Amino acid sequence: NYSPGVMDRLGLGYETLRGVRPDIIMASISSTGQEGPLRDLRAYAPSIGSLSGLDSTMGYEGSGPLGLKHAFGDICGALHAVFAIASALYNRKRTGQGQYIDVSMLRATVVTQGVGLMEHALTGRSLQPRGNYDPTMAPYGHYPCAGDDKWVSVAVASESEWESLLDAMGHPAWANDDRFRSQYRRQRHRRELDALLSRWTAQHDPEALTDLLQHHGVAAAPVLSAEERLFHPHFMERGLYNDIDHPSLGAEP
Repeated sequence: NYSPGVMDRLGLGYETLRGVRPDIIMASISSTGQEGPLRDLRAYAPSIGSLSGLDSTMGYEGSGPLGLKHAFGDICGALHAVFAIASALYNRKRTGQGQYIDVSMLRATVVTQGVGLMEHALTGRSLQPRGNYDPTMAPYGHYPCAGDDKWVSVAVASESEWESLLDAMGHPAWANDDRFRSQYRRQRHRRELDALLSRWTAQHDPEALTDLLQHHGVAAAPVLSAEERLFHPHFMERGLYNDIDHPSLGAEP
């Protein structure tokens, strides 16, 4: 994970290493790749999000790009490198040949946006920031719950799931409005729908509401804080986090 040219300057470039072991497999992960006009670009996570076009789709209608808080490009680059190395190992087993792998975090991030790329290729339209929006689902998003900054995610993908949501809500009168009688109409009037649904969710605890909606067959989940995620029973049971006995701090997750 060095900038292009660093390994060569250290005397550890691919050609040097291949001279020692001809079948060696070497993967280099860099921001923009070992070749190309942007080869020497200085970049951190925000640079990759910007150049990949991902940031231009993040945010809300009428707002500027928000970007992601975590280093998404680093994750994409690492995952692509793992698969590339595994493929190279398989190829070496078959042919006896090693190879050099040039992984660009920028390219790896671009290819995660297949839907947006295909939409532009077919229609000429570019994806714009739309917040919590899905072109095929309504309601779809995060809705306020009772308590301080408590939220629940809800997504409804079909008429049967819509009916299940109505069952969970007790079939409120507003649901009979013509604006909400089909998935297409709910999509067109999603802002009004979100406002009405929010009034209902705001009366409930997110965990209890999740249980209610799941019981009726609706995709829902509480929005967990960092602390809630750390000690959630599901993660604890599956061993996602483990305590480490530190000599000074004691047992820490």
